[in-house]
Amino acid sequence: MNLEQIMDEWSKDCIVDPEDLAGESIRATNLHSKYMKLMMENRLKARAMDRKFKEMKLWKTRYYRGELNNKDDLDKYGIGEPFSQIILNNDIQNWLDGDSELNDILMKKIFHEEIAEYCSLIIKELNSRSYKLGNAIKWRIFIGGGG
Repeated sequence: MNLEQIMDEWSKDCIVDPEDLAGESIRATNLHSKYMKLMMENRLKARAMDRKFKEMKLWKTRYYRGELNNKDDLDKYGIGEPFSQIILNNDIQNWLDGDSELNDILMKKIFHEEIAEYCSLIIKELNSRSYKLGNAIKWRIFIGGGG
């Protein structure tokens, strides 16, 4: 699921039926589980992207330094030709910052982090909802003379 789909799901899931507060209280538990699962899946994906980024950054650094120039290394990393320019060590970070493959991985990592954060906010709202529903149920009991 992408962030937009999760936002659409939450816009439906956040609606509370005021006539069935007890049912909504139970539903909050199910929703908590749903968004907890999404949060954890995306946290793990973000960590995997972080690992991939670090690994690629290491070999890209070696590539830009000119250390990856034999055919086996180039084939292993899917590079056609050795890097032919001479770059000062101080400039390698600029090349890494502008590398499109590294930036693609970084954006995927950020994407999964944002989904995890959004789900975390939903979970906080659900925790608050449980408290609010409990108070609403107690108020209805009080008003109805049951307590």
